[in-house]
Amino acid sequence: MNGSNSSLISQNFVNNTNEMQTSAVFVSIFQAISSSLVMIASLFGNTLVICVVLQSCRMRTVTNYLIVNMACADMLYTIVAMPPLFVSIFNGYAWALATRGRGIYFCKVVNFAQYMLVPVSVLTLAAIAFDRFFAILMPLKRIINKRVFYWILLVIWITSVAVATPLLYSLRVIESNGGLSCDENWAPAFDNETAPMIYMLVLFSVMLCLPLCIITVLYTIICRHLWLTKPPGETEREESKSLIRRRNSRKKVVKMLITVVVIFIVSWLPLQIANFIYYFDKSVSIPEQVYFSCEFLMRSSCALNPAVYAIFSENYRQGFKKVLVKCCCFGRMSNFIRKNSSYSSSRQQTVPTILRSELGLSKLGRDSKRCCHDTGVEEEHQF
Repeated sequence: MNGSNSSLISQNFVNNTNEMQTSAVFVSIFQAISSSLVMIASLFGNTLVICVVLQSCRMRTVTNYLIVNMACADMLYTIVAMPPLFVSIFNGYAWALATRGRGIYFCKVVNFAQYMLVPVSVLTLAAIAFDRFFAILMPLKRIINKRVFYWILLVIWITSVAVATPLLYSLRVIESNGGLSCDENWAPAFDNETAPMIYMLVLFSVMLCLPLCIITVLYTIICRHLWLTKPPGETEREESKSLIRRRNSRKKVVKMLITVVVIFIVSWLPLQIANFIYYFDKSVSIPEQVYFSCEFLMRSSCALNPAVYAIFSENYRQGFKKVLVKCCCFGRMSNFIRKNSSYSSSRQQTVPTILRSELGLSKLGRDSKRCCHDTGVEEEHQF
């Protein structure tokens, strides 16, 4: 009797173990598919944003250039941060640290790049907020022009690199238990107990909280100006159609940018809270699925920004369509040319080469002149 009971217990244990393994496999597959979709959407969407701004002369404004800078940071973050997420999903830490070169990449390079690219996005959002503030409240003064923009860009990237540089010192690939591991060690220059917490506090307060507080104040003033105040000496009936159109355009831009900031905060805040718990309360254990959700949410913000631009901006929607149509037409044209190469080559002989070159140069000249004139158009109409 006891033998039959023990055999039933062992059989139930085996069945439960098999069910848990099967469910774990399905969870890993679901996580991998979801992460792949986010990665593809981020790379594809941010590439579209960059192409739209660079191909259209009317879109080449300071605000759009800052959006391109954030799109580049999001693409780089996706390229750097997604491989470690797949390593976590499939529990491939042994593979990631199998060689010293691979260990240095996943330990030092990946963490350095992640901690560098987050401040790039935050500081870019702050620069966009300042640009909108000056453009809306001080429209007669062109404070942030192209020259100032280049200096802002330089400051953003230098500051972000400086913020992440301490990790190149503290993160080390060491040998332990016959293999390699990634260890955070601030000695001998700093104290191992207090240095990680101080670094986390400084990073969170100076590079996240302070810029986001400034962004909140600036957009609050902008919203108050656009929605609650009216131009001096004018009522709604006295406002011209062009002025109403301009104010509505500015409102759409501000709504779009505020949405981007809100998405950034919602996506990053859970992981920051989890990191604070890890550094300041070692007794609390965060479940693996909760931590993965925080990391997945953090990476998904890179894929959501292009969708926000498409929802709020008619120019971005039209630009996305043009880029996609050009890509499709280019593919069809390439196939057509390959199929009819002999016919095309014979036809080209009937058209003088000098004439074709002159036509191309004249078209290029007209496009460049139009581009030079369009860059001076007011920025509110470029969204």
